[in-house]
Amino acid sequence: IPSGYAARLDEEKCIGGGTCVEVCPFDACKLNPDTQKAETVYDKCMGCGACVDFCKGEARELVLDANKGIPLDLDKL
Repeated sequence: IPSGYAARLDEEKCIGGGTCVEVCPFDACKLNPDTQKAETVYDKCMGCGACVDFCKGEARELVLDANKGIPLDLDKL
């Protein structure tokens, strides 16, 4: 179930460490073989934030994305 968020990548900050590829449970992160920079496979990204938490270059952030559903309000649960 999508979270209502998607991971955004700042390519200039990406150091190509590949940690995002290793930690993404949805295989939504990959390294471009030509640039050795990370890329996000948008259709696979569920907005879980694992890549954001572990990115050594601090190149990723979660952003609200209307195409990814409505975020859950955990306070209401």
